[in-house]
Amino acid sequence: MGTRYVLHFDNDEFMKSVNEAKWNIYAVALQDLTFYTFSYLKTNFNFEDTVKSKEIFLKILDNETTNNMPLDIIDKTKKVFDERLHQMNLIQSIVVRNLMLEML
Repeated sequence: MGTRYVLHFDNDEFMKSVNEAKWNIYAVALQDLTFYTFSYLKTNFNFEDTVKSKEIFLKILDNETTNNMPLDIIDKTKKVFDERLHQMNLIQSIVVRNLMLEML
């Protein structure tokens, strides 16, 4: 391929695909960072306000419209975030319940 790779950047279809991939990677990384941050706060500082994580995440996503993040990716990311948050809350509830049962 050598130095001819730059010719791909003239291809609008290719650039659209690269841009979409970039936003998808960013969206997942943002989710992971949000979950990591709030789990860190919970573990080390007993921070229990997980609703704040969703508020902050949604605010960041809404601000990304100014950076031309596609609305369909924003909508999909919000849904995936809600699903992951729900799964984490279910897992946490099960762990707490099991710990309480062990104490009996």
